[in-house]
Amino acid sequence: MRRRTKVLIVVGAVVVVGAVAAATAGPVLYRDLVVGPPDAAPSLQAQEEDAPTPTVSASVDPLAALPSSWRVARGSYAGYRVDERLNGTPVTVTGRNRAVSGTVETSGTRVSAATIVVDLRKVATSEPARDAYFRSTAIDTDRHPTATFTLTGPIAAPAGTRIGAVTEVVARGTLELHGTKREVSAPLQAVVGAESSKIAGSIPIRFSDYGVTAPDLAFVQVEKTGRIEFQVELTPAG
Repeated sequence: MRRRTKVLIVVGAVVVVGAVAAATAGPVLYRDLVVGPPDAAPSLQAQEEDAPTPTVSASVDPLAALPSSWRVARGSYAGYRVDERLNGTPVTVTGRNRAVSGTVETSGTRVSAATIVVDLRKVATSEPARDAYFRSTAIDTDRHPTATFTLTGPIAAPAGTRIGAVTEVVARGTLELHGTKREVSAPLQAVVGAESSKIAGSIPIRFSDYGVTAPDLAFVQVEKTGRIEFQVELTPAG
């Protein structure tokens, strides 16, 4: 009888230890196997164009000879990045979407106008259940299907900006999300060229500023802030 009792005690101890290990490793497995590594933040590299740089006189800035009207082209994407804690384990979630449209206008060496629209109904992560919550509860995409950034002040090309090189600027404008419009600033990288240009960056947001409530459950806490990320490919509109 004592032998049987000892065996049961040992088995019970193994079960308890296994349960503790599962509770500890579970969030890590969830992060590494279910969520997976987050997508890299948008970042640009210098580009060499097949088309030659516009030929202009020495007194004219080559940037001023580039097309003045641009449209968002294939290859663009936008999405979000948000941090969570699952039973104390940090998890970073990224959603991505290639349904991006818009236009950019330039005047001389300045960006004079820009509007970028993202279809939020097509933002996706690695988890369909999370995406369903995002569309139905967090954003309610039936009522608020898009997010729109509108430039409200010109962006001047910094001195020394070269065609094909990466340039860093700040865009100031409004972000309309979930039926609410707020003024925002977006640090950007830009690469301009005669045949194509690119813009990449992110906009930090606080969810409550847009009437969005981040879920806060017993086992998972979502940070109150996040980032909207984007990389936009541009081609001449003409």
